[in-house]
Amino acid sequence: MEIRSSIRLWRPVASFLIAVFGGALLVMLTLWLLYRSGDPLVAPHLMLTGADLQLTAGAGEETAEGVSIRQPEANGVAIVQGAMRPLEAAQYCRLSWQVDGLKPDQQVGLIWSTADNPRRIREQALSFDQDGEGRLDLHDEPKWTGQIVAIGLVIKGALQEPILVRSLTLQSPPPTFTMLLNALTSGWTEADGWTGRSINFDDGGPRDASFRPVVITALWAALAGLLYALLNPPWRGHRSLAPYAVILVIGWLALDLRWQWVLGQRLVQTQALYAGLDDEARQLAGPDRRLYPFVREVRQRLPAKPARIFILSEDPNGYVSGRARYHLLPHNAYAGLSVLPDAKQAHPGDYVLVLEPLPGLDYDRERHLLSLKAVQWPADLVYAEPGRGALFLLRRGF
Repeated sequence: MEIRSSIRLWRPVASFLIAVFGGALLVMLTLWLLYRSGDPLVAPHLMLTGADLQLTAGAGEETAEGVSIRQPEANGVAIVQGAMRPLEAAQYCRLSWQVDGLKPDQQVGLIWSTADNPRRIREQALSFDQDGEGRLDLHDEPKWTGQIVAIGLVIKGALQEPILVRSLTLQSPPPTFTMLLNALTSGWTEADGWTGRSINFDDGGPRDASFRPVVITALWAALAGLLYALLNPPWRGHRSLAPYAVILVIGWLALDLRWQWVLGQRLVQTQALYAGLDDEARQLAGPDRRLYPFVREVRQRLPAKPARIFILSEDPNGYVSGRARYHLLPHNAYAGLSVLPDAKQAHPGDYVLVLEPLPGLDYDRERHLLSLKAVQWPADLVYAEPGRGALFLLRRGF
């Protein structure tokens, strides 16, 4: 009798522990099968074909089948670049390509640049078979590291007849269990820095994480709850919702602990950047350190009374326009413009702040005439900084 009572007492506890740890094992098994399947969601690949490729050096045309190159540049070089988003080199290390019409005396190379130095072009020589196809594992290439922001093919040598660059493909390496563990744990052990929406929103994991902690936790909670229900069927009298609530609380606490850890990492980052600095020094050390000195010079030339300022930019809703507007407070600055305001929007005495580059803008210093497209304004040049922008004061009449 006592043994049966003990079994009945400990069975919910044992089944709960089995559900918790069994749910974790089921999560691992599910992710492993998904990882091994090569699904682009977790084992992404980049395939550049047709419209994704563009000729940046040499003569030819872009077609639906790829880029046709008729003639290289005077130095014997032709370059085809792919349109892509930044990617992590470690996750894309298997390269394949196809170029029709290549001759043995011609050379093909992979070129790319990284986020830490976008202007530096790196190159790796490639070999190809008689069909113009080739493969290369970049895993052991020391220069293939960091975040890749641009990629393409360079063809060297004279062309007797046109060649066709059909495709350029990057794939993930063959998945291993160790890679799965690294991908799974990186979402919990890596933290992004501050972003524009960090104050109101938690991304739930690093932006480039293969498995986001929120998704993993939700999957674990669902599987653990299902496993507990199978071990303690409700139709046999186990109708208590407490175990399911505890599973949800465990998942919530895990996510909350990670969030607190991320906040701690951001605090360390903030202290390293701004501790002991006044407001002026913080601006010069922060993300606006290149923009702020220019805006500071602009503010010094504005009247003490808040003025109306129209901010013009090639990217009117972009980061620079928004930050310039912020740094100009309490002046009434209006961003979101890429053309000069007309007479109904602006009046003499208002200011126009132009953020370079802004194609089509012209200022005639002799006539004091500011023009952009079909709109013209009499204006005085108040301040200008090459490469940054200029401040103009609108005047009356021509």
